[in-house]
Amino acid sequence: MGIHPVVAFPVEAAKVKYAFDALGSFSDVESLERSIDRLGRSRLSRSDVDRVIDLGMAAEIALMHDMSPSNREISHKISSRAAWLLGSEPDDRAAIFRDMRELYNSRSTAVHSGKLSAKSRLDIETADRLVSQALLAILERGSFPDWNTLTLGFPAT
Repeated sequence: MGIHPVVAFPVEAAKVKYAFDALGSFSDVESLERSIDRLGRSRLSRSDVDRVIDLGMAAEIALMHDMSPSNREISHKISSRAAWLLGSEPDDRAAIFRDMRELYNSRSTAVHSGKLSAKSRLDIETADRLVSQALLAILERGSFPDWNTLTLGFPAT
């Protein structure tokens, strides 16, 4: 008799099949798998600190896929990329930008201090939903977007 983790999120068989089929044809599956793994780890964590760290890592892996080590504006780029990837209206993009920036900043605080800031306005469930939506949107494209084109507001190709 093995120990099975409790799944706190509903699972729909059709969505699971769709995701596995899409993974089979994805062009850079290793990076996407690492991001999905971090999302899964966040969902199994008993600690909000660890959950935020893993959610932030999932977002960074997926949304900063092409980044060079010299770039210092990760929080801004992750936030703007998520906003343009997921938002269809300016108000939606602004909200997504704020939520993703809060996630990344909370993740940074958690990594460096081992705790979440009392001033943090992070909603972990919203952050989880946004990272999940971003991963699915990237997966549906079949490859990572051309971020420069996407964030300049041109239609994605």
